[in-house]
Amino acid sequence: SRGGLYLYFSNTAEIFQAVLDTEAEEELDEEDHLDEKTLKYRSASDLLALFIKEQKKQLFLHKNNLGIAEYEYFSQKVKEDETANPLKDQFDTAALVLERMVENGIRRGEFECEDPHGFSRNLMYAIEGMKIAGLTMRLSESDFDREILYALRQLMPAGE
Repeated sequence: SRGGLYLYFSNTAEIFQAVLDTEAEEELDEEDHLDEKTLKYRSASDLLALFIKEQKKQLFLHKNNLGIAEYEYFSQKVKEDETANPLKDQFDTAALVLERMVENGIRRGEFECEDPHGFSRNLMYAIEGMKIAGLTMRLSESDFDREILYALRQLMPAGE
């Protein structure tokens, strides 16, 4: 029951922070198997595919989570205090990681992209939108794949 939660947490903010911390720990545990040596020798395309696979897994494996409640809570929270927003921090971090992957792919000659920063943020907005759509309406894996492939057209492989 909701009342039982308050035996462990003193307020709603603590509950949602614990949820975010748990999700972050799970993501770190999943990434532990990718050491720096492995990442150094994998192609940028492989790393991008892995990144998208992880985003897709987060979307479709967390069917019965607190996603709607998280979005509702943080949408109110941002109105009160624009400086503290863990969801925005997660988004910005993911976009930065994606941008670095794209830049690495450009350096290696795997990708052509005029604006890695813009591409990365655009793709993360699409993914975030699909996360919300997955919580509020039906979104199939083929819907996700189609939207991602559409976005990836901006990231033309070099020489094609």
